[in-house]
Amino acid sequence: MTFRESGGFESAVQAALAEVGAPGCTMVVVNASGPIWAGSFGLADARSRRPATTETVYHLLSGTRLFTATAVVRLEEKGLLSLADPLTRHLPDIRGAEGITLHHLLTHQSGLQDTLRAFLSVSFPPQAPPTTAMALSRYRIRSRLPPGIRVQYRNVNFALLGEVVSRVSGMEYREYMAQEILGPLGMRCRFNMTEEMRR
Repeated sequence: MTFRESGGFESAVQAALAEVGAPGCTMVVVNASGPIWAGSFGLADARSRRPATTETVYHLLSGTRLFTATAVVRLEEKGLLSLADPLTRHLPDIRGAEGITLHHLLTHQSGLQDTLRAFLSVSFPPQAPPTTAMALSRYRIRSRLPPGIRVQYRNVNFALLGEVVSRVSGMEYREYMAQEILGPLGMRCRFNMTEEMRR
């Protein structure tokens, strides 16, 4: 019996896709030795009815936060920062972030609010993707609550952390991620839009 055939796995995935209204997905199961199974369900493009495959390219979107958090922790392991550091230690030019630590940002407890202008900012090839500093400039740093009071999912938290990664490492964010995080893991994902993603 294969992994996919065991325990109604395929029907469970289809039910989960239907529940959230997603057209399709691609999945992989790994163990310490590497991938042991990969498969796809549904559609990669609902408009053209193109099926999802194990070669389908997906947008990372909020998945980038996992990699950014990993980069921050790696920099802590190297002694270049601490999660208890005030944000202003690494980004002294940021106003309106007093009392916020890197830990607050990582756990979405900063109390900051997002701005629609930043949320809707997207770049497409051949336009060059923005640096973390450029992306951060689209936000107006403004608190809604004191830090540490409530968990509120905010894009601005990880926009700030991305700039921290750039400044502390001395490398452009995408370069650091490719060299220090993605490369060692053997991952083929990218932190910028490609033509293949637009199809």
